[in-house]
Amino acid sequence: VGSSGVALVKKLGAGVKNLKEGDRVIPTKPGLGTWREEGVLASSDVAAIPESLKLEQAATLWSGPFTAHRILTDYKPQNAIIINGAETAAGQSLVQMASAKNLKSVCIVSAGLPSFAPVVEGLKYLGAEIVVDEDFPTASLEALIQDIGKIGLAVNISGAKSGKFMAKVVGGEKSTVTVEGQATGSNLGSAFSLVDWMRKASAAEKAKMIEDIAEMHVSGELITLSRTV
Repeated sequence: VGSSGVALVKKLGAGVKNLKEGDRVIPTKPGLGTWREEGVLASSDVAAIPESLKLEQAATLWSGPFTAHRILTDYKPQNAIIINGAETAAGQSLVQMASAKNLKSVCIVSAGLPSFAPVVEGLKYLGAEIVVDEDFPTASLEALIQDIGKIGLAVNISGAKSGKFMAKVVGGEKSTVTVEGQATGSNLGSAFSLVDWMRKASAAEKAKMIEDIAEMHVSGELITLSRTV
């Protein structure tokens, strides 16, 4: 069970060319199983990580950075994005990566968070322009958004009641993506599945994604995440 984690290569089978003993690796096969202390794995199911990545950074790549990187790379939004479930690992990664691309972020977080003020402060520190919760009046949010300009993409992470509002803001479902496995109660626009992407992507594509994210960590554009900032 599990896809998040870091392992150390201790021995290699005959013919393995993409790894060496002592490499730190992460799973690239969904559900490879990380709730264990050791294992015998196919070299094609893992990827070496750069030495610049700290263990805690590498161990959380699956929990948010991978999804954020793929959405911003594949959908190429312009000017700004709007996100619900912004307090999640995927949401926090999106805010930071969008900021690195000079994109503004409008964030909607779950209603009833036990520590709303620190969440707002944290997301703004990461680069968010606007942070409200699900209970914030939509008319008031629309007024705030006018100062942002055109929003190019809605990212539906939590689903809930804000999904349809976000689709309206971006002009319809054609500019909306729902993160499969996280959004509940509202499947809008196209669906993004990290599991499907990882199954179909080449080793070179996965390596490029890991390298891109590692560079963001080193530069300080991406920091290690916590669920509620």
